This record gives sequence, structure tokens and C-alpha cells, in this order.
Amino acid sequence: MVPNSIKPEYTIYLFTEEFPFGINSEKAFLANEIKYLSLISKRIIVVPRLINKDQTSFDEFEIDISLANSLKNRNKLLLSFYSILSFYFYKEFISKGFKFWNINRFKKLVYFTGRAYQVNSWIKNYLQNENDRKIILYTYWTNEITLGLIKRSKQLNIKLITRAHGHDIYEEYYDYLPCYQEIVSGISKLYTVSNKGYIYLTKKYPGHINKIFLSYLGVKKAKKYCSGSHDNIVRLVSCSYMIPLKRINLIINGITEFIKTYNKEVVWTHFGDGELYDEINNQADQVTDLRFKYTLKGFVTNNEVLRYYQENQVDLFITTSESEGVPVSLIEAQAYGIPVIGTNIGGIPEIVNYDVGVLLSPNPTNIEIAEAIYNIISSKKKHNDLRINSIANWKNKFDESVNFINFVSNFSN
Repeated sequence: MVPNSIKPEYTIYLFTEEFPFGINSEKAFLANEIKYLSLISKRIIVVPRLINKDQTSFDEFEIDISLANSLKNRNKLLLSFYSILSFYFYKEFISKGFKFWNINRFKKLVYFTGRAYQVNSWIKNYLQNENDRKIILYTYWTNEITLGLIKRSKQLNIKLITRAHGHDIYEEYYDYLPCYQEIVSGISKLYTVSNKGYIYLTKKYPGHINKIFLSYLGVKKAKKYCSGSHDNIVRLVSCSYMIPLKRINLIINGITEFIKTYNKEVVWTHFGDGELYDEINNQADQVTDLRFKYTLKGFVTNNEVLRYYQENQVDLFITTSESEGVPVSLIEAQAYGIPVIGTNIGGIPEIVNYDVGVLLSPNPTNIEIAEAIYNIISSKKKHNDLRINSIANWKNKFDESVNFINFVSNFSN
């Protein structure tokens, strides 16, 4: 139900990485969220950083590619020049202290502030004499785009809000996130997608606790709940980019250990493409045990993944990633009643527990993964209880009709 207080009165500029273009995971996030943004907006203008020229029009919103065009130039000398013109460059360099800097951190700072300078130049021309306060600048990632919008948003007295996920929160994990203090100081509101991220940022920036909020992402109710296997085969699904961070090799190692230990036949299906596709395919192909079967689906749309859940038997969903915010792939699996296995990192413990599956250690062994798989399928009653609990967990924490309405209600106030 939509609260009466929500009225379509804002113009929202939504800054994305590629959405609605490209094949990255923003589509899985924003395709659901954007219809709720329309509840408070007379006009939604999506401003991506990167574009695909093959797509130019969308019915649900407008799209402006002028920022993407202005950021096309990746000349390092020019970017360095923009950086030294930036006030943020000098303030950040001095505030961190000389001992902090090494070549990698310095390169990050140059890139970040150079890009922010370009964004500031663009927004100054784009919004020249805007006096309407019913404008919201919304960056989907807390990054250099956000930094570049701060000065103009203050000049025009309009709201600038941002979401923070994982790689744009935890500085210790990524060594250095440039100008974060300046971003937190300059924005109107920051929304983390995990409670862990919320706690991290409120502890690190206690002076700005009044503008930091927890706002879980959400997915829609399943059209049809997924069923488990009715034979003696164990069917696993995973869904992620094939990049080192996701550690898909651990899934294969864990499955083969499970087969060897528990004498079960396993069918593993993975959705997602990436730089390690050939390596993962070779690793899976080299498993000689005939009880192991696999399918690498490559890139598919989010709707195709959900259709798979509706039409096929799935006993559990697994991720062994070493870094995450709150992975929507896990939430979607729960919405369809699929028990989940995930590593104890990022926001995953806010989705995965022993009521809905198994929470692995941050760096799980093959034996640990094998035991987790067995724990889920060890009895029909337990497996059924986990499926029921998974749906309940989605309903209680990750129902999009609740989370996104709360989100737009909050930032429109």
C-alpha cells in the first residue's frame, strides 16, 4: 500500500554506472526500484556513466547520455590536469599526511578527483539557473560522481543522496577510498544496503550519523515457488560474475568433496559470465567423477534466472564470494524458497543463517562447503523447513513493496 503522504512532485536525476544499458548487475537492482521512484517523481532522468549506443529510448523514464559523452576522454595527462585544478585533491592530500601515500593510493586520488572535476564542470552547465527545490540528485554508488555533484547541489540548494553497497564503503578492504569524508560531509543523505555498512559508517563518521540510514534492497514476491529435487540428485545453483573476487573455484572444490564424502550425484548450474569463464569451465571439465554434472549458462537476464527457479528443481543456492554488500542473488533465491549457503562477509550474515541455510566462514575449506551442502539436504523435513524459513526471511526483511516505499518516503521528506 502506498502512503497518502507520497506524491509525485520531484524531478529525480538518477546517476548510474551503466543502467539501463549494459549487462551489469545494476539491472537486477534498479529494474525493481525505479517503479517506486516514480511514486514521488513527476520526471525521472537516468544519467549513466557508460552507454550502449544500440539502446536509446525507454518508456519508464528519460535518459541523458551527456555526462557519459563528457567522460569518454580517458587521457591520463588530461585527467591529471583536471585533478590538480580540483580543490578536493589538495585537501585530501594534505589531510591524509605524507606517510599515508603510496603510488597506488596517489593514482586513485588523481583519477577520483580528476573525474569529479569533470562531473562538476558538466553539472554546472547542465543545471545553470535551477531554482526549483523539488529536484533530487541520486547517485546509485558513493563514488567520484557523487563528489563531483556536491558543489552544484549546495549552490542550488537541492538534495543530493547516495546509496553505498560494499566496495564503496569498506576502506580497509579496498586499501583506500578517496575523499570519503568530503562526500559524507557534502551530501544530504547516505543509504547503506546492509546493517554492517550502516554500523561501519556511523562509527567512522559519528558527526554525520543523522544523515546515514539503513535501507535494504528488495525483490518482488515469487510468481511460483521453486521446488526441491524428488530424486536422489542434489541440484545447486550459483549466480555471479566470473571474477576472482567471487571464488567460484571453491564451489567446484566443495561439490567434489561432497560427492566423494557422501556418495551423491550433483548437478551444478551457474549463471554469469566474466574473465574467468574459460578457467572455471576447464576446472569443472577436469572433474572425472561421473556423479558431477554442470552447466555454465553464461550471461542471462535477471528474468531468465527467475524463470529457471519457476520451472526447475533447485535444492540450494551457494556463493563463496570474499566480498559483498548485500547480494540480490541470495535474496531472490530466498524469495523463491531456496535454502542458501554464503560466506560470513559483508552483508551476507543479514541474509544467511542456520534457519535458512548455512553461513560459512569467510575463507571456507572444501570440507566445510561439503558439510554445508549435506547439512541442508540431510533430511526432507529439515530441507522443507529451510525452504519455508527462506520465504519468511525474504518477507520480513527484503520485500521490495515494503523496502522501496520506505526508501522513497524517507528521502522525499
